[in-house]
Amino acid sequence: MIQNRQEEVSGILRVTVPPNLAQPFFVPLLVAFQQRYPNARVALTSTERYVDLLREDIDVAFRIGPHADSTLTVRTFATYAIHFVASTAYVKDAPPIRKPADLASHRAIVFGTDCAPQTWSLTPLDRLTEPAAESVTVTPHLALNDFSGILSATLAGAGISRVPSILCDEDLASGRLVRVLPRWSPGSDSISAITLGRRNTSRLQRLFLDYCADHLPARLAERQVRGLPRTD
Repeated sequence: MIQNRQEEVSGILRVTVPPNLAQPFFVPLLVAFQQRYPNARVALTSTERYVDLLREDIDVAFRIGPHADSTLTVRTFATYAIHFVASTAYVKDAPPIRKPADLASHRAIVFGTDCAPQTWSLTPLDRLTEPAAESVTVTPHLALNDFSGILSATLAGAGISRVPSILCDEDLASGRLVRVLPRWSPGSDSISAITLGRRNTSRLQRLFLDYCADHLPARLAERQVRGLPRTD
């Protein structure tokens, strides 16, 4: 009876995700979802562009960070840390980085579409030794609007970057990357699903969002706990 009900679920689900999250997280998740609901069809678009759900006929848009549009429904699935990272080769040859202000003299790899200066904010993890947050303005050496590209450039020794932990923790564990200023936090971010609202949600959308709630946080957490080195 359960199998019959699963096979009754049909239709096309149109989903967008950031490119750097598609292959490691959402493609396996969508394949597993379709194994459970074999008649569900999915059209997945990988893009960093802000998608207009109504105009572009998108059912679910996965986005990173805060969302200001109050007309949309936001369902947050996971929050994760952001790290300052660099390759071991870059750290070996570059001037030492002991305090946030030192970042200004280093090659910065930033998320963006131009090389205009950016301000990086840092919060101390130990309020006893460093009681106040700090900000530093960096002039980008390289700007990319894709975190996969930022990670590749960082691994190649192009400079220091701010990278989500879910994307860089395996490279930290292997020693390909090291954390810069590990006692300071550049903040955190979240992954959320954006929809037009409950009244416009189909049964297929609801099942997919519930499936993401059951499986996406665990998959994200799995990437973050594989033998990470201590940073204290």
